[in-house]
Amino acid sequence: MNHSRMRQMTAGGALAAAVLAGSLVAAPANAAPAYDPLTVVQEQGLLGSADSGPAAAPNGATAQSRLQVESANQVAVSPVLPGAAEKDATTGSDVYRGTDFGTVTGTGTNGTNASFIVINNGSAPTDYSFEIGAKTDTLTVMDGGRVQVKNAAGDVVNFLQIPWAHDANGKQLPTSYTVKPGSNVVTQHVDTSGAAFPVTADPSTGCGVGWCSVYFNRSETNAIAAGGPAGVGALTAGCTLLGTPIVGGVCALVSGAITAFAQGANANKNCLGIIGYGLPGTPLSGWNPFVLDKSASQCK
Repeated sequence: MNHSRMRQMTAGGALAAAVLAGSLVAAPANAAPAYDPLTVVQEQGLLGSADSGPAAAPNGATAQSRLQVESANQVAVSPVLPGAAEKDATTGSDVYRGTDFGTVTGTGTNGTNASFIVINNGSAPTDYSFEIGAKTDTLTVMDGGRVQVKNAAGDVVNFLQIPWAHDANGKQLPTSYTVKPGSNVVTQHVDTSGAAFPVTADPSTGCGVGWCSVYFNRSETNAIAAGGPAGVGALTAGCTLLGTPIVGGVCALVSGAITAFAQGANANKNCLGIIGYGLPGTPLSGWNPFVLDKSASQCK
């Protein structure tokens, strides 16, 4: 064979091998980056601590008396995962890092238990299941999308706030809960169609140590501010999550202080919240309305 021809073939083969090797190691131009779930959650300011709850108890209930209430209404939020989570030494959160999604399970900014889902790309699942509390607890989806948690005796012990999900640009995404009948398993469904990744979603409990808070979304806040049957219905639907004492002690005020407070929040497109002190099923030691800023994921 002509030596010049052989050199050309050898050079061509080397070039082809180099191109092939490059194709094996180079990521496709449209590949989604891998997002670290803990970093995403921290950058969004979603993590808190057990001390992140209300700083002062209302209506004569001192912070000391609140802390002396047993934490019987604390329930765990445990994601059902295909692999093991790792404990983060700095935050104390359990972090699962998967290829298509991750979770960060710990404490939210309001001081209650939460598990944040971080969805990396369009190949990730759209359904995420969690065990809430003990296996003997049962769950019920309530009006407004919240989930009530009852223990084996049938007592209300906690609830999940209205679900939320948003993409990397802050766009709110359709999301909802379903529960497995007769179980403590809830599934959050997240529609990521047209979303910018990473997408973040969150099942959070509403009760901390000796206190519970209910967030009302924009539609509910508007109805409560307007008063009448729709307002009573919206407020009662949220308050019944916390047990009979809170229904009697707070929801009866819909025509008075709560309505006025909701009107002030609604005027600035903010949302209404109510904090009740005392365990569900026990007399309230105090309560206060509060304003949930319009920028909060729950105020949509």
